[in-house]
Order: sequence, then structure tokens, then C-alpha cells
Amino acid sequence: MKNLKRPTFSCLLLMIFLWSCSDSFLDSSLTDGSITDASAFKSKADFDAGVIGIYTSLQGGNAAGEAWIKVPGYISQDAIDVAQAPKPIGSYMSAGNDAFQGYWTELYKIVASANIVLDKLAVAPEGILTDVEKSRIEGQAKFLRGFAYFNLARAYGDLPLVLSVYNPDQNSLSCTPESEVWAQVVTDLTDASTLLPEANDWSAADKGRVTKGAALAYLANANMYLENWTEAAAATTNLLALTKPAYALAPSVRTAFSLKKTDVDYNKENIFEVQYREKADANFQWGATPNTGHLLAGLTGARDIGRPYSSWGGWGEIILNSVAVNSFEDTDERRIQLNILHGEAYAPELSPIALTDGDPVWASNKQLLSGFSTKYWLGDDGGALSPQNLPQMRFAEILLNYAEILFKQGNSASAYANLSLVRDRAGLADKPASADPVVFMADLMNERRHELLLEPNLWFHYTRTNTAEKFLLDNYGIVMLPQWRKFPIPQRERDINPNICSNGY
Repeated sequence: MKNLKRPTFSCLLLMIFLWSCSDSFLDSSLTDGSITDASAFKSKADFDAGVIGIYTSLQGGNAAGEAWIKVPGYISQDAIDVAQAPKPIGSYMSAGNDAFQGYWTELYKIVASANIVLDKLAVAPEGILTDVEKSRIEGQAKFLRGFAYFNLARAYGDLPLVLSVYNPDQNSLSCTPESEVWAQVVTDLTDASTLLPEANDWSAADKGRVTKGAALAYLANANMYLENWTEAAAATTNLLALTKPAYALAPSVRTAFSLKKTDVDYNKENIFEVQYREKADANFQWGATPNTGHLLAGLTGARDIGRPYSSWGGWGEIILNSVAVNSFEDTDERRIQLNILHGEAYAPELSPIALTDGDPVWASNKQLLSGFSTKYWLGDDGGALSPQNLPQMRFAEILLNYAEILFKQGNSASAYANLSLVRDRAGLADKPASADPVVFMADLMNERRHELLLEPNLWFHYTRTNTAEKFLLDNYGIVMLPQWRKFPIPQRERDINPNICSNGY
């Protein structure tokens, strides 16, 4: 923790206030002048800038971006690297793997920034914020802290729980039991769900801020980790009762991954997503904060497929194991539209020319044995980072989660009805309902795999439901070790803090 909390309060304020809000809350520009402890958080603009500082960490790739696509995909073996080689999971799951450090650092940065905003909000000068403004600032900060701990708890298990602004004692904190971390997540998300507005109640300039729907979606999922099925059902029921918008499946499986962010169906399906710029910008700055976009367009595009088919000609560094692609039913629209094998037809949204079956351009790509997700490979965006927003929680996932909740409550018929909604959208026949827990879980996890392939939450559904061992053995012949249920706490953190736990590594 020491390396994360070492900056002084003034330095953290400077980080938060480095970017200021313009007509859209993430269209930010550098500001001049200095921010001091005495002058900060004295106006509504100060508090809004503080909240925006938390959002920027979401865009960095490790808190909710590329890393959550790549690393869990590699662990599951459904994603492979540029050499078409699955990661050797035994050596990959190592405390010395820098990938796991990135998650830890960025998520605790969100926690630290949220704690500052909440601390200052509690002593805000009288009259600078209306009750509504205060509620919305508190709701955003609590959601984002809850979201950070949601990801930390499911990834690492027991870990330090920090709920106050930095003090030196945090450098040597021991680990809080995972169940207590989840309890804090539930508290933060419960508060956020009462404080935040529905999505369409935000102004146009504030589009993309977190919402009541997002808080309820993650609240339901957090309660699933605690096996609080009644509370999980209540949060889902409240989510389904929202009207601004009334969340629903988009007619096409493609819609949620489009660049058409104002589409009504797009916004009904995508309950929470990481926001990026609205249009391509060839003048982006590498390492800028907030980021102007992400790298997944190039990372998931076929290696050297060339422009205009893929950004930077395609890097092919996060591609699909053909085992995963071949696991789909032949008529599954998700297989047809979102997952292809080498040489198959594909018309990227941004490309004026479509790839066709047997197209000679495929010859330039040497990843002959692999598949490719087209969720993020949308064509050539002009050599800039991709402006595509990254879905974190979609309505399809809510339906699958609700199916599990209902089954746990003894309602197998309704559980399968929710499962069927997702299969119907994919063009597939309904599964016969079964009250057998083994049969149901196999049906549910099969649907999750094909709906959520190369999305942030899939691997954690396997570990939460105790089906990861069977998945790895059945699909890849790998005997899973117990510690692989969690990411290793990074070695650097263990070296710095002798009181931190090792979580099995």
C-alpha cells in the first residue's frame, strides 16, 4: 500500500484537478494555475473536478479497460497471444507478473480519490452545493469506490480495506477478510443506488456518468458473491423497474459494441460502460489522462491484416483460441456476428471494404489456427485510439445473473425463462428447463461463455460459481490449482508491506 498512498494530499489534489470539465463531462482540457489544500473543494466546480478525477482512472486500461479483457481471457485459455499460444497458466499466475500490479494500483487509486471526495463532502462549506448536487457527488464517489472494491475483492480476495484519506498507518495495513470487503461493497452500492439518478435524468453534458441502474446491477452481483439471494433478487427487481431508460436487450447482438452511442437500443442494453471520446482524434497523446481512447481495436484485430481493415493494420495480440470459437452452436448469431475464424467473412463497422470468405487479404495474416473477436475490432479508426466505449455490465448479463438468482430461490422455470431471452436474441432454441443444479449450472455457464466471451466479467463467474476447475479440465485438459481462483497479490506490495497477506501464492 505504501507506494500507492505515499503522495501527499496536495499531490493527490493536483492529480484530481489537472483536468477540468467542458461541455461534456469527460471532454477535458489542461488547466493553468495551482491547487492547494486551502483552496480546494470550496465550490461546486471543485467537487465536480474531484469526481472527474476518479473517472479518469477507469480509462487507463487497468481499472476497467483492456487489462480486464486480456488477463482473465488468457487465464481461461479462451484468449491467446500473438503467437497463437495459450499462456502457461502455472507460471502466468505469479506474484511477479506485472499485469496483476496494474489492477491493484489503478483500483486503489480510485479508492484513494473517492475517499478524498467523500471526506471533503462531509465538511463542505454551507451553501456551495444544493441537496441534489451533494447527493449526486456522494453517489458517484460511493459507486466508484464500490466498483473498485468489487473488482479488488473478486480478483484478490482478502486485502486492505481503506475507507479514509491517506495517513501513514495505511502503509502497513493487514488484510481484511474478503467477506467484509464485500459487505463494504454492498454498503457503498446500496447508498449509491439511492443517491444516483436514472441514466436519462443526467443532462446531455453529463451523459456517461454512473447511474442508479449501474449501482443496482453491481449491487445484485455483489450480493451473489455473498450468496444473499433475496437481496440480489431485490436489487435486480428494482433495476428491472427503472424506466429512464427501461433496460432491455438490443435486437441485434452487435448493437452493444457499436460506435453508435446515441442509439436507443445501445443505451438500453449497456447499463455501465467506460466512456471515451465521441470521435476519432489522430492527435491523441500517448499516456494522456484522461485517455482519448483504448487499444483494443488494434489488439484484437488480426495480425497484419492491414488498413482499412484494422487499426494500425492489426496487432493480433488478444485473439481467440479456436476451441472457444468452435464451441458455439452453428446458428448462434454471436458466433456469426461477433466471433470469426481465420479467413471468414467480416465487414468491420469502420471499414469501407469488407473481408470475404477466402479473401486474398487474409493471406497477409499468419494466425491461421485462431479466431478473432469482433466486439472491439471495428476496422480502422484513422490511426488513433479507439473511441468505442467499453461495456462493463450489459442487460444480457443481468438476465443471466437473474436466472442464477431465481434458480437459487427454487424457481427453475423463471430461471430458464431468463436464459431463453438471451438465447432467443442469439437465434437459438430454448433449453428444456431442469431443476437439477448440475444441469442448470452447465446450461447457464455455457450461455455466459458465449454471451460474455472476451468481456470483463466472464472468468469471475467461473470462479464465483466453483465451475472454473471443470471448465479448464473439460476444455483444455488443465488441472486447476486452488490458488488460481484469485489473482496473486503483487510481489511489490508484499515487499513493501510485511503485514499484507499472500493469498496462496
